[in-house]
Amino acid sequence: MLRGMGDRVKFDALDTPRGAQFARISFRMAAMPTWRIDRLAHRALPLVVALDAADDAVVYIGIGGRLHRLVEHARRHGARMQAEARKSTAARVQLREYLRGTRTAFDLRTRPHGTTFQRRAWKALTEIPFGETCSYGAQAVAAGQPGGARAVGRANGANPIPIVIPCHRVLGSSGSMVGFSGGGVETKRWLLALEREGRAPEWTPAQRSARRASVAQLGLFA
Repeated sequence: MLRGMGDRVKFDALDTPRGAQFARISFRMAAMPTWRIDRLAHRALPLVVALDAADDAVVYIGIGGRLHRLVEHARRHGARMQAEARKSTAARVQLREYLRGTRTAFDLRTRPHGTTFQRRAWKALTEIPFGETCSYGAQAVAAGQPGGARAVGRANGANPIPIVIPCHRVLGSSGSMVGFSGGGVETKRWLLALEREGRAPEWTPAQRSARRASVAQLGLFA
């Protein structure tokens, strides 16, 4: 006999009239979560945002507006997706304010999916103040793993909610601008400039990346 018992598996002994015992296994299949997908147009950083339909928790932010990584993320966590039908959500409003330079902190529920260590590393990111930076080594200490700079670097690379969980605020030990899986080094530079100047930079990450590519290509023929 199968009987719903929340998300636990329970074994009950059943006594029959003849005294024999059989095991009754009770369990419930976990419900498939639904994520609502919203897209935010922006001249420099278009975003795709996924909210858990159950409580509007942010589960994913993609920089660049491309959907393929979101689709992979949703499949990995057994979520189904549907378009956001509402014209406005708290996440949409607050992200737009941030990109204009008028918001310095987020008041959003988040639900990043990751390992225990990854979640510790991501929690340490949320403690870096707006407009400030720290090193990967300092983040590792805050995450309870001194000497684990490379480990937190990998965790940052897997961060599913950039900007709100601000992995762009972490720099190399020498202050160097190192990789940013949320959109590349120029996106990281743009976000830090936004926070430092209190307004959106005039240039865009795409323009800077194209310029660097052109310079590099010219170097091949020098």
